Amino acid sequence: MPKILNNKLVAVADVVLRIIWYLSIAGTVFFMGKMLLGPVLGITEYSSGLVTPIEFSVNEQGTATFDSDQTVPVKINHAKGFFKIDRPVPTMLMVVFFLLNLVVSGLILWVIYALWKIVQSVRQKNPFIVKNGRRLRIIAFSMIGIELIQGLANLIKMLYLEPRLNFDTILVQSKIHISFHVIVAGLVILVIAEAFRIGAELKEEQELTI
Repeated sequence: MPKILNNKLVAVADVVLRIIWYLSIAGTVFFMGKMLLGPVLGITEYSSGLVTPIEFSVNEQGTATFDSDQTVPVKINHAKGFFKIDRPVPTMLMVVFFLLNLVVSGLILWVIYALWKIVQSVRQKNPFIVKNGRRLRIIAFSMIGIELIQGLANLIKMLYLEPRLNFDTILVQSKIHISFHVIVAGLVILVIAEAFRIGAELKEEQELTI
């Protein structure tokens, strides 16, 4: 029974990844085309890809009430949010953002495709092959690359925005927003990929010597 259930889960994963693959291609073509050709065709404007996460300190105070009679002061020291500037974006920034988004979209598609091929090999009862080790390595490097590129994009936005931001009670703190959990996960997959590749090569050598 568990074997039949596992086969069904793998089959479902195959179908889902196939759907995600085609939807991702369609979505990438649409959004990249909209970003590149929208302003040229007059469909959209070059108005702000400048939406970026930000960390800041706020000089705001309030109170908190405990047990219905005890009131204590509360101060907001650290906060996170998003800045959005609704104005035309310089052409150079648009080109940079377009190229970075194009690379990220390509890496995401590559990850989905590699994962799909791994699932297909599992359905064919032949997952332990050298190609799957390479595919896992592609997934690992792509995950790390996506996170680093997104961090770079946020840094570029903040280098452009920070000198132009003026608030009375907010102190902007520029940081590169990178998830180290994703980086570590990518490194773990990279190690697994190398172990997988070595195991697959040993398996092929054993089959050749028999």
